[in-house]
Amino acid sequence: MSEESVNIIFIHRGANDYLKFSLAQAHKSNPLANIFLIGDNGNRNISDFVKHYNIDDYFASALKLENVYQHFSCNSVEFELFCIQRWFVLLDFIKANKIEKFFYADSDVLIFSDLAREWSKFSNFSFTLSSGACGHNSFEFSSKGTKSKKTDGSIFTGKITL
Repeated sequence: MSEESVNIIFIHRGANDYLKFSLAQAHKSNPLANIFLIGDNGNRNISDFVKHYNIDDYFASALKLENVYQHFSCNSVEFELFCIQRWFVLLDFIKANKIEKFFYADSDVLIFSDLAREWSKFSNFSFTLSSGACGHNSFEFSSKGTKSKKTDGSIFTGKITL
């Protein structure tokens, strides 16, 4: 990975104060990285080192989920639905921009590691999850990893029993 720039992707709506700190820390720890923010007009001009993309341009697949989403969380419908929709947004974004390798981080995650140095530890995998269960920060090595999260454009309409 040393000959390539690391791609770091954040997805965020609005201009929460913490967003600028998350982006700044990612840049400080990874000054050569391409930092992408898939956001809205509220965060369009948040930083000069961030490549901003409008979330609406990558939301077509995510909209399909609204028709089949069933809400079972104690969090608001809007919050939980968007937590799932972001994976569809991410897939549409990486496809449209032909990005194969990237690190995704939730917008409230601070990155202190040099990701280029960490990359090789996970190169044998399609994607990683924090503690084996959460994608709030994850290495992705191809769109195959994102597709495996059932964000391949099809909508799961069955029931999951845990």
